[in-house]
Amino acid sequence: SGVELCAEVSREMPARLVADAARVQQALAPLVGHLVCRASGGELVLRATLDDEHDDEATLVLALRFERPSVEERRPARPVAAAGDESTIAASVSLELARRLALQLGGTVAIGTQRRGEAALMLRVPVQRAGNDPLATASRAQGLRGRRVLVLEPATATRRAIVAQLE
Repeated sequence: SGVELCAEVSREMPARLVADAARVQQALAPLVGHLVCRASGGELVLRATLDDEHDDEATLVLALRFERPSVEERRPARPVAAAGDESTIAASVSLELARRLALQLGGTVAIGTQRRGEAALMLRVPVQRAGNDPLATASRAQGLRGRRVLVLEPATATRRAIVAQLE
């Protein structure tokens, strides 16, 4: 009946990154709020990847996409707001707030496409690698490799994220 949140973190993501975490959260919150307010049920997926990597610097890409429930689970969508509607104005304000906070971090907010061609709101911010953590690297490499795992999760996006992390 509500919106489920799911996070997918790329396997290539280092164990530690250096960035202003509070500002990244502040910039991400209005984007999440924007999508949740528009949702009539389904899954909000946050995918974290790195882009433009050189030496110890990279760009953290936080992409938010909304996955609708299957046809049999789908409820009627909320009506589209008119141009002067309060919800449209609130959406514009929240996206502008996210854009300004991203600019303070040296980043951007945009609408882009992801690996399966899905549209997503994307927050891109520069980060630095915090060095190698041998314990984190070793535990990631070991993981559940070679073991059988049964994933019982009704939410499609969450199930896919778990399976991707286990592969």
